[in-house]
Amino acid sequence: KPFRLFQLLSAVRNAISRINNISLKDHVLTSYRSSTEEIEDAVQFLKIGIRNNECVMIVARRDSSLDEIVEAFTTNGIDTGKLISNNSLMLADNKEWYIPGEKVEKHRIIDQWNGLVNRSIINGKKGLRAFCMMDIFFEHDFVDELVEYESELPLRFDIPFLALCAYRQSDLDKLSDSQRARMVKCHNPVWIQN
Repeated sequence: KPFRLFQLLSAVRNAISRINNISLKDHVLTSYRSSTEEIEDAVQFLKIGIRNNECVMIVARRDSSLDEIVEAFTTNGIDTGKLISNNSLMLADNKEWYIPGEKVEKHRIIDQWNGLVNRSIINGKKGLRAFCMMDIFFEHDFVDELVEYESELPLRFDIPFLALCAYRQSDLDKLSDSQRARMVKCHNPVWIQN
């Protein structure tokens, strides 16, 4: 695409600044207007976790987004096979993680997160950093269940868990004003678009 170098550098600096303003225990709401932007932020966010000795997890579509992130890791010289084998990187299909059997069970999901944080610490990691693509709830018409689940989670966790909930801006635009307010209230909305 045509662009000016200073615009590209400015965008990269802004992304890095956003990523550096969050830490373990934060519950972050993000929104993206393009999948390219989302993948780029996912890679930067997860690279910081790897550098910080955190276990990192990607919760995304197995048939596309997961593959794109893994490919971007490889392009950046990151050995995903090695990270997976030493329990530093976990990949999960967002449909299987959030709505197996076409049912949202928020306490099951929370228990899964707690179990993974504990496993990360047992494996010598500082905690768990997860980049979670939330589009699956909208595609399966589980918006009310999503808002209930997210609202049950705190703005900051009392365990070493950094959850970055990634939304398509077009999905967030479908929320009612009250749903949107509830979502923002339980997150650190540092990346929400205007």
